Amino acid sequence: SETVDMPAPASTTALVYAPLISWVSAGQLIQPDHVEELASARQVAVPDLDLSGHWIALRVVGDSMDRISPPDSVIVVNLADRRLVPNGCYIFADGEGGATFKRWRPADARHRYPQVAPVSTNKVHKPVYLKDGQEPVVIGRVRRSILEM
Repeated sequence: SETVDMPAPASTTALVYAPLISWVSAGQLIQPDHVEELASARQVAVPDLDLSGHWIALRVVGDSMDRISPPDSVIVVNLADRRLVPNGCYIFADGEGGATFKRWRPADARHRYPQVAPVSTNKVHKPVYLKDGQEPVVIGRVRRSILEM
């Protein structure tokens, strides 16, 4: 049998340390009951991220984004990146202290209104259409999803 040698990570690869501070719903908009203090939060080391970002890590609860980040995976969020990019994944606020993890879809030929959309195997989850000039409140852009096996 043939084996393939994987290159070792470069010793110059910088790691970003993101505090695992809470959880986020990949379902309905919810309000977390508890946020650990940053000083005592578990740190998640992640390579190859923008060192100038303001990073946090969140544990995913729910299945509305399970095609990208299944329940109990960890997502890494840049709070400094709020610029909406088509098909980018974000943490959105609901205006009442709750947050949700969804994909941004601008209006296009198929959809008259922009939407905050699930990416799920569960068909019960539906997009939220933003009408009449509504703008989503972006908390940060999700840049990495981590799944422990």
